[in-house]
Amino acid sequence: MAFVSIGQKYGFVSIGDYFRQQMAEERQQLEKQFEEKLEKQFEEKLEEKLEEKLAEEHQKIKEAVEEKINTARKMVSDKKLTIEEASAYFKLSKEEIMEK
Repeated sequence: MAFVSIGQKYGFVSIGDYFRQQMAEERQQLEKQFEEKLEKQFEEKLEEKLEEKLAEEHQKIKEAVEEKINTARKMVSDKKLTIEEASAYFKLSKEEIMEK
């Protein structure tokens, strides 16, 4: 059998009922604040991780392009390809290959 306060039994709000209601409301507010804080921290961490991954991927792409340019330059300097052939094969402009 569940607890029934005297106020509930006789149909009025006792001081104990009032305090229990206040405590329940305060607890709900604290839980809501805690959940909002956790959600904000999670979003910040997620954004931070995404930025790190994006920076890593950007660096990988930059390194791949540099390697591609260096390979084209090496092949042109070794007379294996002409500048026009290297430009077409590597899809680079002649300026990118001759730069440096």
